[in-house]
Amino acid sequence: KKTLELEPKNAAAIYNCGLILYGLEKPAEAIPYFEQSLQITPGDADILEMVGLCYLRSEKYKEALDSFKKAKTHAKDAEKQKRLDELIAETSKMVK
Repeated sequence: KKTLELEPKNAAAIYNCGLILYGLEKPAEAIPYFEQSLQITPGDADILEMVGLCYLRSEKYKEALDSFKKAKTHAKDAEKQKRLDELIAETSKMVK
Protein backbone atom coordinates (compact mmCIF):
# COMPACT_ATOMS: atom_id res chain seq x y z
CA LYS A 1 0.00 0.00 0.00
CA LYS A 2 2.96 2.28 0.61
CA THR A 3 4.04 1.82 -3.03
CA LEU A 4 0.53 2.74 -4.15
CA GLU A 5 0.73 5.97 -2.16
CA LEU A 6 3.84 6.88 -4.15
CA GLU A 7 2.79 5.31 -7.46
CA PRO A 8 -1.01 5.00 -7.62
CA LYS A 9 -0.93 3.54 -11.16
CA ASN A 10 1.71 0.88 -10.43
CA ALA A 11 0.02 -2.18 -11.97
CA ALA A 12 2.22 -4.72 -10.16
CA ALA A 13 1.60 -3.12 -6.76
CA ILE A 14 -2.16 -2.99 -7.35
CA TYR A 15 -2.27 -6.65 -8.38
CA ASN A 16 -0.02 -7.70 -5.50
CA CYS A 17 -2.25 -5.92 -2.97
CA GLY A 18 -5.13 -8.00 -4.30
CA LEU A 19 -3.10 -11.19 -4.03
CA ILE A 20 -2.06 -10.40 -0.47
CA LEU A 21 -5.62 -9.72 0.62
CA TYR A 22 -6.84 -12.87 -1.12
CA GLY A 23 -4.10 -14.85 0.67
CA LEU A 24 -5.21 -13.34 3.97
CA GLU A 25 -8.71 -14.67 3.24
CA LYS A 26 -10.13 -11.21 2.60
CA PRO A 27 -11.52 -11.78 -0.90
CA ALA A 28 -14.11 -8.99 -0.76
CA GLU A 29 -11.35 -6.49 0.06
CA ALA A 30 -9.18 -7.87 -2.77
CA ILE A 31 -11.79 -7.37 -5.51
CA PRO A 32 -11.32 -3.59 -5.92
CA TYR A 33 -7.58 -4.08 -6.42
CA PHE A 34 -8.09 -6.71 -9.10
CA GLU A 35 -10.79 -4.58 -10.75
CA GLN A 36 -8.36 -1.65 -10.77
CA SER A 37 -5.75 -3.94 -12.35
CA LEU A 38 -8.24 -4.77 -15.08
CA GLN A 39 -8.60 -1.09 -15.88
CA ILE A 40 -4.85 -0.99 -16.56
CA THR A 41 -4.64 -4.34 -18.36
CA PRO A 42 -8.15 -5.20 -19.60
CA GLY A 43 -8.76 -8.74 -20.69
CA ASP A 44 -5.97 -10.25 -18.60
CA ALA A 45 -7.05 -13.86 -18.01
CA ASP A 46 -5.06 -14.19 -14.77
CA ILE A 47 -6.65 -11.12 -13.23
CA LEU A 48 -10.13 -12.14 -14.38
CA GLU A 49 -9.59 -15.56 -12.81
CA MET A 50 -8.56 -13.93 -9.52
CA VAL A 51 -11.65 -11.71 -9.59
CA GLY A 52 -13.73 -14.86 -10.10
CA LEU A 53 -12.03 -16.64 -7.22
CA CYS A 54 -12.65 -13.65 -4.95
CA TYR A 55 -16.33 -13.60 -5.89
CA LEU A 56 -16.51 -17.35 -5.39
CA ARG A 57 -15.06 -17.09 -1.88
CA SER A 58 -17.45 -14.21 -1.20
CA GLU A 59 -20.34 -16.47 -2.26
CA LYS A 60 -21.25 -14.21 -5.20
CA TYR A 61 -21.60 -17.08 -7.61
CA LYS A 62 -23.11 -15.26 -10.60
CA GLU A 63 -20.31 -12.68 -10.57
CA ALA A 64 -17.74 -15.47 -10.18
CA LEU A 65 -19.19 -17.35 -13.13
CA ASP A 66 -19.14 -14.22 -15.29
CA SER A 67 -15.49 -13.57 -14.43
CA PHE A 68 -14.46 -17.16 -15.16
CA LYS A 69 -16.22 -17.04 -18.53
CA LYS A 70 -14.51 -13.78 -19.44
CA ALA A 71 -11.17 -15.21 -18.34
CA LYS A 72 -11.68 -18.23 -20.57
CA THR A 73 -12.26 -16.05 -23.63
CA HIS A 74 -8.87 -14.41 -23.03
CA ALA A 75 -6.91 -17.48 -21.86
CA LYS A 76 -4.30 -18.56 -24.36
CA ASP A 77 -2.84 -21.64 -22.77
CA ALA A 78 -4.66 -24.98 -22.80
CA GLU A 79 -3.95 -25.73 -19.14
CA LYS A 80 -5.56 -22.46 -18.01
CA GLN A 81 -8.55 -23.05 -20.28
CA LYS A 82 -9.00 -26.51 -18.76
CA ARG A 83 -8.83 -25.12 -15.20
CA LEU A 84 -11.32 -22.39 -16.12
CA ASP A 85 -13.67 -24.98 -17.66
CA GLU A 86 -13.61 -26.83 -14.33
CA LEU A 87 -14.27 -23.62 -12.37
CA ILE A 88 -17.11 -22.72 -14.74
CA ALA A 89 -18.69 -26.17 -14.37
CA GLU A 90 -18.46 -26.14 -10.57
CA THR A 91 -19.64 -22.53 -10.22
CA SER A 92 -22.55 -23.12 -12.63
CA LYS A 93 -23.92 -25.65 -10.13
CA MET A 94 -23.98 -22.93 -7.43
CA VAL A 95 -25.81 -20.30 -9.48
CA LYS A 96 -29.52 -20.39 -8.75
